[in-house]
Amino acid sequence: MAQSIKRISLITLAIVELVTLSIAIGAVGYFIDESSNTFGDSRSSRQLIIDVGTYGRHEFLLSAAAIGIFAAILSLVIAIANIQEKTHWAVNMVTVHAFCALLLLVSASLLAKTTRTYESAEVTNMCKNLEKASSHARCYQLTIGVVFGFVSMALFIADTIIYISILMRNVGISFVNMENVTS
Repeated sequence: MAQSIKRISLITLAIVELVTLSIAIGAVGYFIDESSNTFGDSRSSRQLIIDVGTYGRHEFLLSAAAIGIFAAILSLVIAIANIQEKTHWAVNMVTVHAFCALLLLVSASLLAKTTRTYESAEVTNMCKNLEKASSHARCYQLTIGVVFGFVSMALFIADTIIYISILMRNVGISFVNMENVTS
């Protein structure tokens, strides 16, 4: 019974991770596309904006979310195939999910700092400039990306905890009865 609950929760978490990461990618990607269209009319200047690294933190979140989508799909396939109980799959998924959670933590934090900088008055206040320009890019799109990046990070941590519990049961480690620890 507990195994089927873990399996269903892994499937549900993977689907929710896919949705939240897709929302984060959509919001930040739309912001990048619209703001690059606003600040550069020709293809060469738009390419220059991207090549210079103006959107480096934005693209880091997009890359971390893409890696997260790959991990969520892998977790979904493993849970559907019902092979999450095998020790080597559990170890691999603990590693992948912990890595994705760390990537999303760093990338969402960096993008949150960038969003705060865009909204501050000490810089040119890019958010107000975007509203005045004929652009569809708004700073709330970055905020949506940050929020869903952090939500996805929490979901990956939950996945990691489930895989750790599967791994602990398979290896025979128990916190209740430490006499059963195998060496």
